[in-house]
Amino acid sequence: MSFHADPAVTVAAIDAGLLQAYMDAHYAVDAGSGPMVLRVGAHTVKVASLHERAHSVALITACNPGSRPLSAKVNAQRMAELDEALRQAALPARPSVHGAEDGDWTEPGRAVPADDLATVDRIARAFGQLAVVIVREDQVRLRCYAEPPTDACVDTRFVEFVPCATAPTDAMTEYSDEFPAPLLSARRLTFRRGEERIFGPLEFDLEAGGVLVIEGGNGAGKTSLLRVLAGLLAASENSDEGGEPEVRVNHSVALLGHSLGLTGELDAVENLRFAAGLQGNGGGMTPHNALRGVGLEGYEDIPVGRLSAGQRKRVALARLLVAPAAIWLLDEPYANLDPEGIALVNRLIERHTHAGGGVTLTSHGAQLPLKQAATVVRL
Repeated sequence: MSFHADPAVTVAAIDAGLLQAYMDAHYAVDAGSGPMVLRVGAHTVKVASLHERAHSVALITACNPGSRPLSAKVNAQRMAELDEALRQAALPARPSVHGAEDGDWTEPGRAVPADDLATVDRIARAFGQLAVVIVREDQVRLRCYAEPPTDACVDTRFVEFVPCATAPTDAMTEYSDEFPAPLLSARRLTFRRGEERIFGPLEFDLEAGGVLVIEGGNGAGKTSLLRVLAGLLAASENSDEGGEPEVRVNHSVALLGHSLGLTGELDAVENLRFAAGLQGNGGGMTPHNALRGVGLEGYEDIPVGRLSAGQRKRVALARLLVAPAAIWLLDEPYANLDPEGIALVNRLIERHTHAGGGVTLTSHGAQLPLKQAATVVRL
C-alpha cells in the first residue's frame, strides 16, 4: 500500500487551544529499560537511547486524524496500517503513548528515526496528523503542519511550523465503515403542517467531507428540515408525488439549533460534561481543552446564564468537540457571533470536514462568510 499527501487539500492556521493541548501533553517512549517521558520544550537524554545511530527521533500516531476522535476499532486499524507504512519505509519503531497529563485522553504512537524528515512528513500527512513530536539535539520540539494560530497567544518557541496539506487523504478513505458515503441522503423528502406543504419534495446527499447549505427565508422550513434529518420530526407522506419519502442517516448526528440546549445554572464545564455523559461513548476533547479551543479560557466556572449570547454560542460549539459526531446540523451557526466568532466557526467546519465529517447548515440566503465550497439546497 502506498501513502501520499494530496496537495490540493490545505489547512489554515492551527487552533490555539489544540496547539496548546499538543504542547501540554506527555509523550512516553519505550526506551528498553522502561518508559521515557518527554515534554515539548524540555531537554532529554541522548537521542541514541531511543534509536541507535539516529540523530533525531519522531513520535507519530495514526489515531484521530485532524484531531477528530474516531472509534477504538478504527484507530486500531489505522495503527496497523501505520506499522505497515513504517515497515515499507524501513523505519524501525518503538512503542509510545501520547496523552494529557491528567489522563483524560491517551493514544498509542510510534517512535521512529527522523533523520529523513521528508519520509516522516509524508507518512504523518497520509494519516491526517496535524503535528508530530521531534527529539533533536536532546530537545523535544513540536513539528506542526499548519500556520501558527492567529487568535490567541501561545508560546511557540519550541514549535516548527511547516504549512502544507495535512488533512486525511487516501489513508482516511480506506475506513469507509467509519464514514459511509454519503453520510446522509434524502429522496422525495416533504414536510407539511396540516394540509400546508412547508417544503419538498427534496433530494440531496451529504458526502463525507462535504458541506450542504439550506437556504430559505423566514418560514421556509429550514429549522424543520434540520429536525427531520435529526430524527426529531417525521417527514410527511408523499402519496401524490410517486413514492414515499426516504431519509437515510448513516452515522451519528449533532444538532446545534437556535435553542442551544444549555442549562443556565450550570457553568460551561458542567454543561459540557453533561453533554459528553449523554453521548456515552467518549472520544472527544476534555471540556477545558474544548473551551480553550473556542476562545473561552477563563470562563470555565461562570454559569452559562451569565454569559453573553455570543459566549453561549461558543459553549454550544465546544459541545461539538466534547461529544463528537460525524454529521453536524447547524441552524444559522453564524448568528450572534462577532468576526472572531465567525472565523472560529469556519475553522471548526474546516477541521471537521477535513477529518471526513459532514456539515449541513442553514442560511437566510444572504452571503455567507463560509470559506468552503458547498452544495446549496433552496427551499
